[in-house]
Amino acid sequence: MSDGGDVLGVGIDIVSIDRFARSAETPGFLETLLGAAELSALPPAGPRRMEAAAASFAVKEAVLKAVGTGAWQDGTDFPDVLVDLRQGPVGAVSVELGGGAAALVAQMGGASVHAGLTRAGRRVVAFAMLCAEA
Repeated sequence: MSDGGDVLGVGIDIVSIDRFARSAETPGFLETLLGAAELSALPPAGPRRMEAAAASFAVKEAVLKAVGTGAWQDGTDFPDVLVDLRQGPVGAVSVELGGGAAALVAQMGGASVHAGLTRAGRRVVAFAMLCAEA
């Protein structure tokens, strides 16, 4: 997986699917965390929807930790990290940065983001690595 660049940051996050689903009962919760494209890509209402939303959230948290900030810090926000789970619920995840997160990474001289996701029972575990462009 190495592209020859130095590792600039690493992030990990673990999300309880059940706890996330309870939080998602709050109106506007998902819209605060996910962008329009991510919301439209979620499965229809039901358990798979919450599993996918929790997985996206875990990846976003891991990526923002790898960038060296959390959401709402240094101009970043959760929708700045666009997560594409179409590759499946486990394994490599496609991530695209926008907004404040992309601006921070550009200030670092540019970097690529690598992310992965797995599931452990009723939890999702995400890992992200920010690598300098070689």
